[in-house]
Amino acid sequence: MDSQKTPANLIEECGENLQSYWLIINKANLNQNFTDDETAKKIAHLLRSKTKTYRYVLPTQLLSKVTDPSLDCRCIQVGRKPEHGNFDARSVNEKVIIPFERENGRPLGGSTQPYVNNPLRVPEVSKQYSSKQKNRKDWMLILFLIISCAF
Repeated sequence: MDSQKTPANLIEECGENLQSYWLIINKANLNQNFTDDETAKKIAHLLRSKTKTYRYVLPTQLLSKVTDPSLDCRCIQVGRKPEHGNFDARSVNEKVIIPFERENGRPLGGSTQPYVNNPLRVPEVSKQYSSKQKNRKDWMLILFLIISCAF
C-alpha cells in the first residue's frame, strides 16, 4: 500500500487523466461502426444499465486503476479485506466522475451519489456479492469487464 498514491493525489490525478482521455476521445474518429465489437456492446449496455448506479462503476473503477495500477479495481470500500489494493471508490466517483458528468450533460443519468446506493453497499465488485444485487446480470457484466480490462 506504500506505493499507492495518497487519496488526494489519486483524486487529482484521476481528474487530470479523465480530462486528458476526454480530449483524445473528442479528437478520435468515432464514426466507425463498433456494433461488431462485443466488448464495446457490453460497455455500451452497462453505461445505459437499467440500474442507474451501475452506469458509474466501470468509469470510476477503471479510471482509478489506470491512474494507479497498484489498486484493485474491484474494490469499492477502502476497509475491505484483504487490504491489498484498497481505495475509496466513492470519493473518486464523487470528486471526479460526478463533476465531469455534470459538465458534459449528465450522460450517465445525473446521479449525485451512486456509490451510496444499495447496490454498492458491498466491499467489492465480486461474484460473492451478486446475491445482494437485484440486477445480477449487469453486476456480473461489470465484474467481467473490470477483470477483462484491468488485469
